[in-house]
Amino acid sequence: MNSWSRKDDYYDDDCEPCKNRKKDDYDDHKKEKEHKHTSAVLKCNAGSFGPSHLIWQTDDSSTMFVNQPIASVTIDTNCLCNPTLKVDFNGSLDINTDDYSYSYTFNFTLYRTCKGKAREALKSFIVPFAPASYRDSIGLNFVYAQCDNQCEDCCTYTLELTSVSPESDDLEIDYSVNGTICALAIDSKCC
Repeated sequence: MNSWSRKDDYYDDDCEPCKNRKKDDYDDHKKEKEHKHTSAVLKCNAGSFGPSHLIWQTDDSSTMFVNQPIASVTIDTNCLCNPTLKVDFNGSLDINTDDYSYSYTFNFTLYRTCKGKAREALKSFIVPFAPASYRDSIGLNFVYAQCDNQCEDCCTYTLELTSVSPESDDLEIDYSVNGTICALAIDSKCC
């Protein structure tokens, strides 16, 4: 027999708020919870870059600094109290190469720029890519999360391709990146 089918006025359930409450009290509490809601803000934007061409000369396998924005999203969290923030980027990296026997390392960085503040790097993502053919693609999925975000303002989050490094020299590639960036902020209700 479950706690809802008991004949007495109290429930023996171990979970709050039902413990030691009458059914009417529980129903009142349930109604209060139904009227409360959490505030949230969701913003998304698509972006792309490329195709772009990179060449590494003989005896030069150095890192190429690209610093190219891929996608950005602006979210205003003024209406939220210490929001929990999550930024997602989902997309693809496409490569055309003259020699697919070598791998490359793509470095991406997520930046935040808030009103009246300097741009700050939040997180870097390293993507090793060994093409399996002259034309190849790889899926990208980057996630950044921050709890109790003290930046209650209008901020722009930008994903940039910061650099590309080859495994060897005397290589060239054409590459492009595209995808969607989303920012979700949820009110912590602590104020």
